[in-house]
Amino acid sequence: MWYVLKVTEGKEESACETCRTTFMNECNAGVFVPYYARPYHRDGEWKEIMKALFPGYIFVDTDKAGAETVRETAMKRIPHTAQPVCVGDEFVPIYEDEQRLLESLMDKDHVVTVSNGNIIDD
Repeated sequence: MWYVLKVTEGKEESACETCRTTFMNECNAGVFVPYYARPYHRDGEWKEIMKALFPGYIFVDTDKAGAETVRETAMKRIPHTAQPVCVGDEFVPIYEDEQRLLESLMDKDHVVTVSNGNIIDD
């Protein structure tokens, strides 16, 4: 299940590293930043830049027991870095259908890649 933590926008990767280090000692949770590849044209050639898909948020992949550990750890040890996104007072995962949709769009590195289209007959 994927849970969400609110972090400072633009500091997603450093917050992710802090959380990885902290949570690995407490529970086996995967922490990642979802990205998307954005193409741009410069100096006559196309390039890609990686942008945060959800600026200001990082995701934690863990089970219910791990989520409680993540929530407690985040609130006690790194409150200035990451805040659990809760509904009421409960730290809940994103909906399963939303997670499946995001997983279908992302590659193994949690990146939504550029899709290509072909123009046929003008």
